[in-house]
Amino acid sequence: MQTVAELIHSKLQQAFQPLYLEVRNVSHHHSGHASSPGTGQSHFEVDLTSAEFSGMNKVARHRRVYQVLQAEMAGPVHALALNTRSPEEGDA
Repeated sequence: MQTVAELIHSKLQQAFQPLYLEVRNVSHHHSGHASSPGTGQSHFEVDLTSAEFSGMNKVARHRRVYQVLQAEMAGPVHALALNTRSPEEGDA
């Protein structure tokens, strides 16, 4: 069974064919917080560089990622921090 981070990575890889992709589980930084579900798989940071983002503003990029991860955002993911770039903007 895939972890939530692996599932996020897989879906983003398939949807964006990224030049760079890193998914970090940072749930341990939020354990004990009132809003944390305590699953250890609820808070993530994503760095993603994809040609699909060329010509898109930050809001449009984030909407596109949230569209791909719709099921995860409705379920196990409580927080998702995104750093999205086009190839022209460079790597992480």
